[in-house]
Amino acid sequence: MKIIFLYIILVGILFVALLGILKIGETIKAPIDVSGKWNVNNEFAKEISSSCTPVYLPIKNPGFLIDQSGIHLTLIFNDAAKTEMHGILEKDSIFFSNNFTLSQGNFKGQDRKAQVNFSVDVLQHGGNVYQLKGAWLTPNCGNNDIINFSAVR
Repeated sequence: MKIIFLYIILVGILFVALLGILKIGETIKAPIDVSGKWNVNNEFAKEISSSCTPVYLPIKNPGFLIDQSGIHLTLIFNDAAKTEMHGILEKDSIFFSNNFTLSQGNFKGQDRKAQVNFSVDVLQHGGNVYQLKGAWLTPNCGNNDIINFSAVR
């Protein structure tokens, strides 16, 4: 009889724990889906290709692919080198960064390495129509320190 009582208690504890986990899970909101192919505005493509970063987007159909795993993102440009940046999704904002060897610009000493930051806001225009809008920040890059950006899926 003790074994049956102990069995019922243990199964009951597991059942209550499962119900608690399910209840907490109902309140967790999944991050928005930003994965897929994005088309970049031509102005950004021209400016980034003429900047001191080694990203040379094609003139025809400039863009990138975002691979998403939860809040962790990998951006892959459609340039010849398939340049990657890694980032994180926080609510409706994305923050990418990567270290690049700059090709030109106002360098301090001989150090041509710089951390490039790419911050983007995700704008929803009804349903699943999204737009990315933000800025590409490259320190010591002369006139191209900040390049405005926008893309649509």
